Amino acid sequence: MRILVVGGGIVGAAAARLLAADHDVLLLEKEDRLGAHQTGHNSGVLHCGLYYKPGSVKARLAVEGIRQMVAFCQENGVPHEICGKLVVPIAQAIMLESFPLEKRGAAMAAYGMGVVVAPIIGPTLGGWITDSYSWRWIFYLNLPIGMIAMLMCQAFVEDPPYLRG
Repeated sequence: MRILVVGGGIVGAAAARLLAADHDVLLLEKEDRLGAHQTGHNSGVLHCGLYYKPGSVKARLAVEGIRQMVAFCQENGVPHEICGKLVVPIAQAIMLESFPLEKRGAAMAAYGMGVVVAPIIGPTLGGWITDSYSWRWIFYLNLPIGMIAMLMCQAFVEDPPYLRG
């Protein structure tokens, strides 16, 4: 069977390569090279599926895709580098580890309220205080609020199970 693939972007080139194993394939591209448009302007990073739910189809496909791409690069002499990535846990990830399942909803709700309300109240209240009194009052108010927040974290946030002795 003869197959015509129009477009030599990442999808067209990949489809043509896959089909060429069993068929006579002609790939047409209007540019002088493959991947000349958006395909050629990506970061070149292969994502490992870290952000997908473990064991999900997306996570498995991401891992298998990386294996296939590295094998392709090695077989065809394409320069590539296998490197790592620094992953910093975000507040929600820390909270999910710190709170048992039955308390996670309340913890995430409290966190969400802080994220939504603090950027509105903080500058408004701070502006009013500095206009009405002095900028020093910001420090005088933030110090006890910070201490209360620290004490509340100590009282309510528990270490994840693997850190408990």
